[in-house]
Amino acid sequence: MIHGLIAAVISNKFPQILTQSYNQTLNISDTAILTCHVENLGYHHVTWLKYDPTTTTYLPLTVSEHVFISDARYFVSSYSTSSDSSYWNLEISNLKLSDEGIYECKISNRRASVSIQINLQVQIPMTIKPSRLYVEPGSSVELDCIIHNINTSSITWHFSSLNHTHKLNIYHYDIYEKFHNDKNTSKLQLIIRHAQPYHSGLWTCIYKRQRRSAKIFVQKVEYNGLKEALEYLIKDRDKYFTLCETYRATLTPRPNWERCAPIIEGGLEHWKELSIGKTSNQLVDILLNEIIGGNDIYNNVVNFIGLGIDPTVPKFLQTTSNIRNRHFMQRDVSLLIEDILKQKIEYDSEQQNTIDAKTNFKISLVDFVHIYFKRRFPDDELLQLEWGYNLVTGCRRFKTSSDIGIFWSVLLGQADEEIYHKKHISFDNTTQDS
Repeated sequence: MIHGLIAAVISNKFPQILTQSYNQTLNISDTAILTCHVENLGYHHVTWLKYDPTTTTYLPLTVSEHVFISDARYFVSSYSTSSDSSYWNLEISNLKLSDEGIYECKISNRRASVSIQINLQVQIPMTIKPSRLYVEPGSSVELDCIIHNINTSSITWHFSSLNHTHKLNIYHYDIYEKFHNDKNTSKLQLIIRHAQPYHSGLWTCIYKRQRRSAKIFVQKVEYNGLKEALEYLIKDRDKYFTLCETYRATLTPRPNWERCAPIIEGGLEHWKELSIGKTSNQLVDILLNEIIGGNDIYNNVVNFIGLGIDPTVPKFLQTTSNIRNRHFMQRDVSLLIEDILKQKIEYDSEQQNTIDAKTNFKISLVDFVHIYFKRRFPDDELLQLEWGYNLVTGCRRFKTSSDIGIFWSVLLGQADEEIYHKKHISFDNTTQDS
């Protein structure tokens, strides 16, 4: 940023926003990344605002990297690509319908102002089954319009005739609707008791601005025509069966996503809630976020607030200053825990050799962690505190991992340290036997 400031002073230019205004449509529960590419920012600040239709004004959300709303799902990510070019992106995780609206990225002072608007639309996964149907006159027809992740009764059916010669009242006595409301799922069923040719057309299910359509064809099928259609259908079946077998032998098989459930906190039920209506790419993102803790509240925290210097606070956490969040991943925490316990075993052994052999010496884990960080960063108290706070945060985030969970319990004094060592001895013996 220092280079950007110098460049701005020398060129005496007001910053520019290179990103153009645009629309973005995402599904509920997705993560929105609203991009704002800035040139020549210098000493100015990027502000994100959201349009409030009740007051017809833009209300500020962030200035630079400071977020002014209490919602932890909002986060500003900034990075530079050159001395005078940078990105200031507003990220909103786990999108809700209330996040929909017009967002503004703005740079201004008393003399000038530049801005762009991003219209964020949040849609709900919506399906209609079947999407195409051929029936004979007098048959019963059922169409299901399903909306995921929300309970609502604001769903309507609309009809458009194929030949536009027949105006149909969809609330005719022969047509009726059935509404089903399940956990996070709404279904409106359209039932035609005795379908007639004038029911042929486009049946559209509408929820707000979202719509899904199904085509219904009601016509009497002659035997010869049906026989010919069946022959074509058999040929197509054989063709696609051969093609399917070829793909099955050569392409990567589709994953069984339910196998992810055991490694997700909350198990199968939580995984089903997260994965419903999602594509494979979205499922990969969800799985990674759950594993590394990408959606939790700690991910958006820039600094931890010091716990103070009260004697009840562990020594390795005693400070009144704000401590930087280093965003440890699960592997970082696991490796740190492994090293701490290895060093503790050596330390206990060293101390045992300096005292009476009949006395069993063992320092508590919480006290040793303080010694560990002082040894690792002997001349940098700030680093000692940073690693201490990030260790605690990492244990909280990834406590569903067996090793991290046991370490966390020992650190809190809820379990004996021997449990951790016995688990590893048991694992080592099993590995050697195999």
